Parts: sequence; C-alpha cells; structure tokens
Amino acid sequence: MRLVLSELAVIGSRASSREDARAAVEAGEIVPAIASTMQLEDVKDALVRLRGGGLAGRLVIEIP
Repeated sequence: MRLVLSELAVIGSRASSREDARAAVEAGEIVPAIASTMQLEDVKDALVRLRGGGLAGRLVIEIP
C-alpha cells in the first residue's frame, strides 16, 4: 500500500544471477517480451519506432 500512497514504482529487482536467468529462458520458464527484431542497418527505423511508443515488449537489434 505504501507504494501506491507514495506514488512509488518498482522498476526492477535482481534475485538471481544472469546465468540463472539465461537457464530459465532456455528452459522455457521465462518468455522474453520481444516486440520486434531488427537488423543493425535498420537502427534509425528502430529508433523511430521506439520514440513513437506503442511497442509491447523490447525491440532487439541484431548485430552480425
């Protein structure tokens, strides 16, 4: 209730290691919210999409 009354927000928490998180993703226990995957050469278009909002998830840039 304190979070609501104080208008605070929880941005993130870290209760495990990066390796634990990677293992959970690989096991299908966690599904990353990826809205779109784009190539590095399309980074300008990616920034336009990010600034426009409306993405439900992360935008991933693939770097060869």
